[in-house]
Amino acid sequence: MHGSFKRLISLGLAGVMTVAAGCGGGRMALDRGDLDRPVTARAYEVITRDGRTLTFISLHMEGDTLVGTRRITQSQAVGEGDAQREQVTNRYEESRVPWADVDRVEAVGVDKRGSGVLLAGGAIALGVAAFLILSSGNEDTPTDDGGKGF
Repeated sequence: MHGSFKRLISLGLAGVMTVAAGCGGGRMALDRGDLDRPVTARAYEVITRDGRTLTFISLHMEGDTLVGTRRITQSQAVGEGDAQREQVTNRYEESRVPWADVDRVEAVGVDKRGSGVLLAGGAIALGVAAFLILSSGNEDTPTDDGGKGF
């Protein structure tokens, strides 16, 4: 019974550590004022009023126009048989979207300053706690001290 309780706790701690490790960046809605100097992010999604979603690797405002760089990735099979491989090419193009056509802008994979340090510290603390819980079960082993318990 004591061993199954320890396993349950260690599984719970492992789950918390796994979730914490995956929370390195989130989404953040950006207002027009944020676009003069947008936060650092992995990508930016622009949703237009007609429902299109455009993904940019960088963006900024120029007057009443949102200007961004889009990465267009293409892949094709090259060669035949055992020598066949996939060739991937990236092309970058500038896109302009009138601000009147923009419904919302979101930064994806936001670099929340210090969040990585906090997550790493939390994961280390949880790992230490799991180790202490799992290693504390050796107290029930009998000793050969004549029953004095010192």
